[in-house]
Amino acid sequence: MLAVEHISLAYMTHEHKQRYDSAYLAKTWDAVEHYQRDLGVGPSVAVNALLSTGRYSSVTDSLAYATLNVFPFNGSTILLASFLAEHARDFSRSFKRFFNSGPILEQLSYLILKRCENFVLSPDHFDSLSEEQRAECLKHFERNIGSNKWEPDNLKLINIFTRT
Repeated sequence: MLAVEHISLAYMTHEHKQRYDSAYLAKTWDAVEHYQRDLGVGPSVAVNALLSTGRYSSVTDSLAYATLNVFPFNGSTILLASFLAEHARDFSRSFKRFFNSGPILEQLSYLILKRCENFVLSPDHFDSLSEEQRAECLKHFERNIGSNKWEPDNLKLINIFTRT
């Protein structure tokens, strides 16, 4: 059953990528929408991930996804989430609501450590985090691999953007 589930998810992800490819080839730039935010912290973190909104879109008859990018730009760090225009409502109901439900750096840190595999921290920045903070971040990341679900006691300790 697990193999069938993985095949199904791979197929939905492939279909999602094809929608992006079609928009690119047709130069229909309005087919993709973006949520952008300057995080107001120095460059220290970079992330690229395709994440499900956890919602099924009746418009595309598929899971609704968002591409999460966090990257340094002009001495700051930018959050850029991109999604198909058809998935704008799903994005607003999941990620946008999530980002606005608490301090953005804590919310984003939680999401990155819980659901992203492809991210990097500047070694100097990582070294500047407290020992307790590094240990809690590692614990949160490791305990959420695969289908595991673990919640931290203190969101401030898993903030990968600023030292607590």
